[in-house]
Amino acid sequence: MGEGIRTEIRIDEPDDCPVATASAEAGAVCHHASRTTNAAGVTEEFLVDAEASEGLEESVPDADLDEVFTYAINSVYRFDREADRGCPCEVIEGLECPIFDIYARNGSLFVSFHVADAEGVREVVSTLRDQYANVEVENLIRSQQASGDEALAFIDRTELTDRQWEVLRMAYEMGYFDHPKQANASDVAEVLDIAPATLSEHLAAAQTKVFESILDE
Repeated sequence: MGEGIRTEIRIDEPDDCPVATASAEAGAVCHHASRTTNAAGVTEEFLVDAEASEGLEESVPDADLDEVFTYAINSVYRFDREADRGCPCEVIEGLECPIFDIYARNGSLFVSFHVADAEGVREVVSTLRDQYANVEVENLIRSQQASGDEALAFIDRTELTDRQWEVLRMAYEMGYFDHPKQANASDVAEVLDIAPATLSEHLAAAQTKVFESILDE
């Protein structure tokens, strides 16, 4: 097993992604099925619950959706678009990170890909945040070889509350965990408008969950 990190990120309400828009309109998860690039542009297909998809073509008029197939419980929709328009998936692939899984839920797009290291994760997230208002890392799986044995370390973003995630992320971005520290607890607490003691409680809870995710593996 080679070293690397499998990353899943969430992009909230990307207005240039018909799959995300369709998930919001249908109130159902849309699973990306295929993408084909040709001289005319890009053709994409996604699956959505058949009952939830009623009237979907009219709900997402800009994408010019066509229902092309119906299974017992799912419908397949197809749309065409221009290539190289800078949508989330093209941005990620432009950073040499092939995508292996895509789905959308409640208007948010979830994309999974592999990178070599943590710097690769930061580059992807930073680049996307230049274009989209809210981009979050949902989970990470690190693959590594330790003493000849295969090991996986899994970190699930959903194990943390929204507040714990906010505090942990702000502390990291401000350099609270750097050596030497770039910010102390009071600095981070002031930005978040909370008491330093409250910050410490949130950080302790968040770090415990992160360590549990790693060490329990």
